This record gives sequence, C-alpha cells and structure tokens, in this order.
Amino acid sequence: MTNLDKIRARLKDQIERPLRERQARGRFGELIVEAWLKQRCMEVQPLPQDIGTKHLLLPEGGKRPDFAVAFSPEDGVFFVDAKLHNTNDLKQFSLESDEIEDFRSAMRQLAVDVLLIALVPRERVDRLYLIGLNEIAEDNEFGAAGLFNLDHANDQWFIGHISKEDYESALARLKREGFTADVPSYPDAHE
Repeated sequence: MTNLDKIRARLKDQIERPLRERQARGRFGELIVEAWLKQRCMEVQPLPQDIGTKHLLLPEGGKRPDFAVAFSPEDGVFFVDAKLHNTNDLKQFSLESDEIEDFRSAMRQLAVDVLLIALVPRERVDRLYLIGLNEIAEDNEFGAAGLFNLDHANDQWFIGHISKEDYESALARLKREGFTADVPSYPDAHE
C-alpha cells in the first residue's frame, strides 16, 4: 500500500467512524427502549429501518419512528422513536426543525395523532422520558419549538428507570449485531 493509499484509507475512516458510532449509539437507544416497553407487557413491533423499505411505509417521505406499540390489540397502535441523546446534564432536549417536520409527515401518512419520543439521556442511561412530538414541536411553557426543557419536566414525562439488566441486555445485543461504539456507562447506585 502506498503512502497515498494509506492517507486515503485513514481519511475515509476518519469520515466514516463518527457515522458508524452515531448509528451504534442510536441502535443502542432503540434496544434499551424496546426492552423497557416489552418488560411492561406491551406489544412492540420494530419498524424496518433499512433504506429499501422506507418508501413502503412512508411513500411521501418523512422520518420513520422506531416502533409500533400497543398495550393490547384492542387499544390500537401508537408510534415511538427512541433517542439516546445528550441533555446538557438533564436540562434540555431538542430536535431540529427538519426532523420535526419529517416526523409530522410520517404521522399524517400513518394516520396517527400521537408519536412519542422515548428519551434516554446519555448522561443517565437509567432514566426514560416519554415526550409527545407535539410537546416539542410547538412553542410551549418550557421553551421554543424544537426545545424541551427537562429542568421543568415533572413526573408527567419522567416515566421510569432503565434496569441494569435491560442495559446489559441491550449492550450484549448491540455487540452481537456487530456494532461497536463508546456507549455511556450505567450509573453507580449512589448517583
């Protein structure tokens, strides 16, 4: 391999590595949320996320949520998108306006009123918040559109704790799927 080839290979790796790590962290968040939902006896159907299937679910484009979820078949389905996200020390969560619009497009096409964002803060992967897209998408008492202020969030949004067992199960599954990433550690009991 020539020096030029080595330089190209290293540059390519430098460009692709952040994307691979972001995909792995995203998948890790999905696995944690899926385990949490299933543990509460909900029916959880992961939606296909590969490029070749998007047009089948959303022919007009948009952002696919990660899961279709039902408490029971009689209750109907709601959709959940998992986010393992930095929250500025549990203070705020934000979505870009184009992502909000893509989710709204998906909601129209899927004919649903509710899409929940399942937020697992990277700073505390033992916590789970469920926030309605509409609570983030519009100016609200907690901030401007796209921003959700967790400082003022109460028990309405903080849903529960992620167990260490669910965390470790998600981490093992992530590795079995061939992903490698620097995922946040599970907090010590005294935190």
